[in-house]
Amino acid sequence: MKYSIFLRNTSRDFCFFALSHRTNINLITKTVFTLLYVLIAMLITLIFLSIISPSEYSFHKPLLNEPLISPNYGNLDLTFSENAKLIRKGMTIYDLLIEENLPPDIIIRSIRAINNLKLKLILKPNLKYEFHRNDNVLSYLLIELTRDKYLILEFFPGKIVCTIQNIPTDIEYSVLSAEIRSSLFETLSSHGFSDSVAYELNSIFMWDIDFNTDIHNGDRFVIIFEKITGSSGKTSSRNILAARFILHGKTYDAIGFFNEKNYFYYYDLSGSNIKKQFLTSPIKFARVSSRFSHRRFHPILKVFRPHLGVDYSAPTGTPVLSTGNGKIIFKGWDKGGGGNTLKIRHPNDFVTLYMHLRKFSSNTTPNNEIKQGQVIGYVGTTGLATGPHLDYRMRQNGKYFNPLNLKNPSSGELSRHLHKYYKIHRDRLMKDIIKYTETDFYGIYLE
Repeated sequence: MKYSIFLRNTSRDFCFFALSHRTNINLITKTVFTLLYVLIAMLITLIFLSIISPSEYSFHKPLLNEPLISPNYGNLDLTFSENAKLIRKGMTIYDLLIEENLPPDIIIRSIRAINNLKLKLILKPNLKYEFHRNDNVLSYLLIELTRDKYLILEFFPGKIVCTIQNIPTDIEYSVLSAEIRSSLFETLSSHGFSDSVAYELNSIFMWDIDFNTDIHNGDRFVIIFEKITGSSGKTSSRNILAARFILHGKTYDAIGFFNEKNYFYYYDLSGSNIKKQFLTSPIKFARVSSRFSHRRFHPILKVFRPHLGVDYSAPTGTPVLSTGNGKIIFKGWDKGGGGNTLKIRHPNDFVTLYMHLRKFSSNTTPNNEIKQGQVIGYVGTTGLATGPHLDYRMRQNGKYFNPLNLKNPSSGELSRHLHKYYKIHRDRLMKDIIKYTETDFYGIYLE
């Protein structure tokens, strides 16, 4: 009896002991696991540091008398050799460094040196970059950010230095004043200009001038531009500062000027942006083969019926542009003979139609927002068409009208506080525009 009472009391005391020390046991267990996690983390960190630690051949601890700044700093050869590569679309500086198979330590230090500039650097496609070496030792990386601005990454023992250098350029101002003979392209070509200048003029005046229908022999134009020549002697750009077209006695002027947000736009003489709500044409440099009419003989159906648009004849596959900002409201087959058709709704209840398309662009899903000048499709012969062309139509409040008669409102004006500066700038350029308007001239001009 006494023995059983002893066992019962002993068992009870042990349970009380276990319960009272349960908290301490849990605490000890947690502490052991925490220490274990810390040891594992330290081990992983040591392994990572051993991987990215400076490689022996690239960076070594600099001696006290070893310079960190090269004595040739600022006197580098800032020209590209035939081995220079072109930046591809979407490429980053990290991609450049990786493709060169540089060790991790150099890549990390290079990115850090670039970040020290605190600039958002975006590499532009088709510009150049090149790694320069001396006796097979990496010396510096030269990247063309713009035609007159380079990023330079110099590799020194123990340090990488990143700078942005402006390339010395010569700027001269020139005037071209000419009468159009045969075509704008041929007139420009006769003075040594490429087709790109004609396309640039089209992009400036495309809201007021339809370069497919409005330009004829005997019309005149004047361009004032700056020619920028780099240190290599190569002309990098010709920026149009001002231009004038005189078409059938009507004058169109464009003056380049920076607005309050530091964007470069072209303005008319009153300071209104010459950019309008709609482009004058959905195709660059196409021939108008049929005009708006309420009674036109259809070449396939052989009957007279309304033609409520303008036909632009162009080779199959020619890009078709949206003439204004808007939203796609129809994409599909037009049963009335229009073939592949796209309809876009614009502000103020305007709707534009693009018919006989060969195919649509990939971004033309119904309800998608479309920007002015965006490619939306390509010229074709779908539907009732005798040859490749675009049937372009416009309507407002449900009523079709002739797109060539559109009264196109301006997209905005300069801020009031900039008007006085714009007038000074405008008057200076217009003095030279007027001076050369009536005579053929090409050359440098001095104020």
